[in-house]
Amino acid sequence: MSGKGVYSEFKTDSQVVKLIISKKFIKDKVLEVISNIPFLEFLKEVAGVGIVTYRVCIPESKVTYIGVGEEEIEGKI
Repeated sequence: MSGKGVYSEFKTDSQVVKLIISKKFIKDKVLEVISNIPFLEFLKEVAGVGIVTYRVCIPESKVTYIGVGEEEIEGKI
């Protein structure tokens, strides 16, 4: 196995059929929105299982979690 990591795909039950993305980026509201959800708990949980970063693509309803050693898991949101 190469040192580049392993790609794996998983599927989750979609909780949202389609997310509507605002045409306007509301900079002043970003931190307010994030602070109203248990985001820090989520980060603690994913860090606890070896995730070092993740990417979310809302238009594609896709999230990619990248772990130590660059392993990747991709799923739908």
